[in-house]
Amino acid sequence: MENLSKVPDCDMYIQSELEEAGINICRAESGNSGEVPWKIFGKSINSRFTFKRAWSYYVVKGDIPQNIQRIITNEVTLQTNGDLHIFSQKALCSFAEIFGK
Repeated sequence: MENLSKVPDCDMYIQSELEEAGINICRAESGNSGEVPWKIFGKSINSRFTFKRAWSYYVVKGDIPQNIQRIITNEVTLQTNGDLHIFSQKALCSFAEIFGK
């Protein structure tokens, strides 16, 4: 995934990534004031997860399933706070296919 830090038109990239994974696109009321200035984010079809873009990965929040270990690789990491970080388009698509329906 491309590093979108300080990329003004980052929503164009984010929309493309989320659409490819089949993840619903939501518009944020105020946008992100962090390093990646997004105004859109993803929400799984079943609304269990949100997908917010960071520099070169997605931060996934929600009820992370116990069997998440089957997709943990160097492209998906489970953080100590319970969030997932997804570092590739392939892994984003896999996560959405397995857990996002």
